[in-house]
Amino acid sequence: MIDGRTVYSPLFSGVQWFDQQIIMEDLDRIEVIRGPGASLWGANAVNGVVNITTKSAKDTVGGFGSILFGDYLKYQVVGRQGIDLGDDRYIRFYAKHFSQDQTDSDSPLAEMEDAIKQTLVGFRYDWDGEDRGKLTIQGDFAYTETNSVTDGYSLVPPYGAETFIEGDSHLAYLLARWSRPVGNEGEFSIQGYIDYKSDDAAFLSSEQISVDVDAQLSHVINDNNEFVTGFGVRRYDDNLRNSERFMFIPDEDNRWLLSAFFQNEYKAIPDKFHVTVGAKVEHTEYADFEFQPSLRLLYMPEENQTIWASIARAARTPSRGERSAWIAGMIIPPNQLSPIPTKAILQGNADYDSEDLVALEFGHRISAGERLSFDTSLFYNQYDNLRSLEPGGISQLFSPVPHNIFTTLAGNGIKGSTQGAEIAVNMQPSDKVRMQGTFSYIDFSIKNKATSMDSASVAAYEGSTPKTQLGLRIMYDVSEDWEFDVTGHHTSSLSNPGIGSNTALDARLAWKPSNTFELALVGRDLLDSEHVEFPPTYVGGTLKRIPRSYYLRANWNF
Repeated sequence: MIDGRTVYSPLFSGVQWFDQQIIMEDLDRIEVIRGPGASLWGANAVNGVVNITTKSAKDTVGGFGSILFGDYLKYQVVGRQGIDLGDDRYIRFYAKHFSQDQTDSDSPLAEMEDAIKQTLVGFRYDWDGEDRGKLTIQGDFAYTETNSVTDGYSLVPPYGAETFIEGDSHLAYLLARWSRPVGNEGEFSIQGYIDYKSDDAAFLSSEQISVDVDAQLSHVINDNNEFVTGFGVRRYDDNLRNSERFMFIPDEDNRWLLSAFFQNEYKAIPDKFHVTVGAKVEHTEYADFEFQPSLRLLYMPEENQTIWASIARAARTPSRGERSAWIAGMIIPPNQLSPIPTKAILQGNADYDSEDLVALEFGHRISAGERLSFDTSLFYNQYDNLRSLEPGGISQLFSPVPHNIFTTLAGNGIKGSTQGAEIAVNMQPSDKVRMQGTFSYIDFSIKNKATSMDSASVAAYEGSTPKTQLGLRIMYDVSEDWEFDVTGHHTSSLSNPGIGSNTALDARLAWKPSNTFELALVGRDLLDSEHVEFPPTYVGGTLKRIPRSYYLRANWNF
């Protein structure tokens, strides 16, 4: 979520984070909410929620400029102007343009890859009418040019040769949100937005439009009881241009999402024991009705300690691809088993169902004074109907040349569980030094259902997530004018794609001679010249190596 607008794509069930560009100085906060949040956020808030909120235009009055030069991130220019319009009305305008190199690969065509370029412009308007309400109107437009090397698909020799593709995309959204006080410390709010994206690429071009309206009412029933309820309506339309590699049947689709939720927090023992119960009900053409409840208990034995536990259900609804896509995965050349080439096809399944999760969580937070705190959590997740790749059948076609078609069908043939722990430590050993440490562990227990013939997905689930991750961040205020920050993290190996463990270190040295100017030198992935973090996906691509990189950035406030 970004400012209340979902950026989760219903086309492929994920987020294209490269498209979501934000001026970092305009960020208010980034909330990473662990575990399922479907009772409030709805379907697809399964393993966590990333909620990004930007600052009000009131907090960005004045000018800001930034310029950056580097080797991997080649250059970046940012400008922003905030204006006080009077009568508690504020507006800001901003723009950002950057160019970034492609990551390295072993492809003989890699030298053809050029930089990725993106331009972003936008605005935000805020009005604070106090008892009359608050109004926010904001919007962005972004244009991106990309090019890359990917697997080629041909039914004639050399069959799997790589190919170079170029593309561009246009993104735009407009959002309006109004809220006003209601009753005793309550609030009513209504929000609507329209989101547009157009991609023009060699293998798949698309137009996608989402229109969303949400309303929410919070009401303080009494000193110990607060109730929140709301409803939402969303319309999603897409128009996809099919190719030999990606085909959607039908190539145009539209569907509605209807939702309603409630949440009630009851202070059974004020300042000691709270009970929160909630649920969200959603209806879509792909998933019919999804009921996603949650129960959370909060106990505070002392002012500096919190113990909590929760149980919740969440669902990941089918994507457009899982229901109606035909994706050419590879071309198998003629061999001893077949004298003609074979095209492997991953086919969507109109009967593909939602993936289900029931999660149990337990946590403990304690503060040992203002300079030390610990946050520990344990979790157990029970999954059902996870995506499997079921063997379909083999058929023959004689156009454009004789070849076989081997079909794999998306199914719901995997189930299992994950369990693990997370620990976060915050320390401030002195007024000049702050430290943050994290550790996480996850263990998988996944298996096929009795009806599943999938022979690869269980290993992929269990082997494509690092079992352990560690992180350490140190922020040191060297003097009034100098700051030095170091961030390190370690991830264990990925056994299924065969990628080794990785330890990385980032560092930042900043000089602030005044409140209006900062000059920072940043180095990323300093320990290795390059490293691999993930393999190509089943839809193609080459193995990419992330390089060591540096950049110098200057910021001005005026």
